[in-house]
Amino acid sequence: FSVKDVPPPVAIPEVLKSLKVLGLGIAGLDFIANVDHFPQPDEKMRSTDFFVFGGGNCGNTLTCVRRLGIPCAIACKLGQDSNGDAITKELNQDGIDTEFCIRKPLLNSP
Repeated sequence: FSVKDVPPPVAIPEVLKSLKVLGLGIAGLDFIANVDHFPQPDEKMRSTDFFVFGGGNCGNTLTCVRRLGIPCAIACKLGQDSNGDAITKELNQDGIDTEFCIRKPLLNSP
């Protein structure tokens, strides 16, 4: 899957463009490992590929909303760690306002 595969945005009524959606919930990272086959119980195997994507119910939903052209922001709690940096960077690249995200130094980001 690639951003190039995303269809063009649909026409959004002007009244919705003047609103801003605020999402309250989880934004995280999904770690995806591809393997040759489904492992059996206790089987050890090596992955053939490894990917990290933005995830979390709220993060995914707001990404879709923003791709429809509707302004949005997220309020969530993240750690002051590399995962938190990656999450906010990807959300910001997608045009999602992260000013309401709380960053805590001793918290691990999802």
